[in-house]
Amino acid sequence: MDHRTLLPRALIVGCVTAATGIASLGAQRTHGVVTDPGGRPLAGVTISTPVEAIAETAADGSFPLSPTWTMARFTADGYLPRIRFSDELVDEAVVMMPTSERARRLPRCSASEPANGFGMLGVPTPDDVRRTVHNADHAVSVEWRRGGASLWHNSGSVMTSSLPPEIAISGLQDVRDRDVRLPDDVGQDLRARLITDYRGRRPDGNRYRFVGRLGEFYEYDGVSPTAAHFFDRMLDALCYAEPAAPAPIEN
Repeated sequence: MDHRTLLPRALIVGCVTAATGIASLGAQRTHGVVTDPGGRPLAGVTISTPVEAIAETAADGSFPLSPTWTMARFTADGYLPRIRFSDELVDEAVVMMPTSERARRLPRCSASEPANGFGMLGVPTPDDVRRTVHNADHAVSVEWRRGGASLWHNSGSVMTSSLPPEIAISGLQDVRDRDVRLPDDVGQDLRARLITDYRGRRPDGNRYRFVGRLGEFYEYDGVSPTAAHFFDRMLDALCYAEPAAPAPIEN
């Protein structure tokens, strides 16, 4: 993936899809509902969206719809996360499937682990991978390249969404969305601790994966299954890097 197009894409997609969301939700239902497979409403489901977030669904499983939404991600303990696009939120209930899989809690990066140095999410850099840092206005991109495939990490003030772009995940097959969270004692509210780990297969057999939180994300796209397996080992070793304390101001 070319870093010259990656950063603008995050901004352009947000603007285009926001307009689409306004058109699709306007003058329609003002509330959606979350249920289990039996149709029983689920309360306390956390909702994340590209532009804003709601803490949880109400006692009757309902949540207010916003015309600015293009998609939303629903997470709850004991259920698989789900991403739904705006038209699906209007037309049908969000059905959460039970799971025995617990949320993955990220460990803290050890002093010996070579975190990427930007943001809070660190990964190791294998010896046979070329690592390059690209600087842009209000953002930093780090590229890990092996052969013709790349894994990217983007962080900065313009990287505000914890969700993958709608254009990137439309049409994916064999999708898996995993619940990942920062450590409970990080000191942020639940929505800030939530991490989206979303992956799938494109029709041509190549792979896509997005791992992100508010302000930063990792992503590979269009890579072979072999390259995806290699980068997955890096992402599966993801750890939380404690932000460095600001340097004292000298008088």
